[in-house]
Amino acid sequence: MVENTEAEYLIAKANLDAFNNRIGFLSIEAPFSGIITKRFVDKGAMIQSGLNQSNPQALFELQEINPIRLSIPVPGSDAVGIQKGMEVEVTLPELSGKSLMAKVSRISNALDPISKTMRVEIDLENPDGKILSGMYTKVLIQINSRENILSLPMIAKVSHKNEAYILAVVEGKVKRLPIKIGLSNQDYFEVLNDEITSETQVIVQGKGLVKPQQIVEPIVKQE
Repeated sequence: MVENTEAEYLIAKANLDAFNNRIGFLSIEAPFSGIITKRFVDKGAMIQSGLNQSNPQALFELQEINPIRLSIPVPGSDAVGIQKGMEVEVTLPELSGKSLMAKVSRISNALDPISKTMRVEIDLENPDGKILSGMYTKVLIQINSRENILSLPMIAKVSHKNEAYILAVVEGKVKRLPIKIGLSNQDYFEVLNDEITSETQVIVQGKGLVKPQQIVEPIVKQE
């Protein structure tokens, strides 16, 4: 009789523990704080246990927004110059062009076989939550820099087949000068030619209106 009572007690306790364990699933907890951005079930819906399914049903999409993680593809030609901890400038066009300083948090150290870009991640502080998931950003990473160099605006460069050159005024005539380009960005490029100096009169505007050996009178742009 005592053995039967003890066995019944153990069975009842096991059932109670299992029931309490199931009650615990009524409270859904995540390992991090965030905002629910998607809900995949409605209130009152019957949910199957994910433990018994090969493809468990998702209930919510939870996103951490502080810090918010930026993922940017860096071209392979620039990837070798990216290091963890490098300072970057992040511009947010959808927030009136607001700019923030941050640092490279992680790099994949591998190029995507299709796009030939390397994934770089930046953790950006977002205490007020104004930076939203999915926003477009412009990220400036200074990989290399030089001081006291000769640079020209990108619009001064002329490209023909595999050759790059500029048009300059030499002794009152238009002359075509091949150029060797060093560092560059979307606005300027470094000139490596020794024969091109700060005194060279480079034609920036109206390149399409003149041709080599044409006699011209340059108009110096006023700063």
